[in-house]
Amino acid sequence: MEGGLFVDVKQAWESFARTGKVEDYIHYTRLKNQLEIQAAGLSGHLDQVWPDIRDSRWIGGDKDGWERVPYWLDGFIPLAWLLEDKDLQARAKRYIDAILAQQQEDGWICPCSLEERPNYDVWALFLLCKVLVVYEECSQ
Repeated sequence: MEGGLFVDVKQAWESFARTGKVEDYIHYTRLKNQLEIQAAGLSGHLDQVWPDIRDSRWIGGDKDGWERVPYWLDGFIPLAWLLEDKDLQARAKRYIDAILAQQQEDGWICPCSLEERPNYDVWALFLLCKVLVVYEECSQ
């Protein structure tokens, strides 16, 4: 991943490991602390409390099937891997696996019926494509 928090946290840790400077360690621990706060809060638990995520059409449920799950996963996946949290990673994998399992034979991956396709706003598809790239980069 280029730029962003993922690189900042990794660079801060690598810099501390290389130099041993207290400033680098403080920068790393502050970033890591913020990620832990996110994981302990709503970011890390949205799939457990919000029906639109927990029971989304993206994963075979009957709730919202547009952009909520892709937006949530876009932040949740890097959070899981930056913290090296096996539970968060397993939950992210369950979502990705469920989404991919619903892909149609013709490649269509959005959670709508054949009849709904012509009017489906594909913005969520663009988000999902980004999420799949993020997942691949984080999980490798």
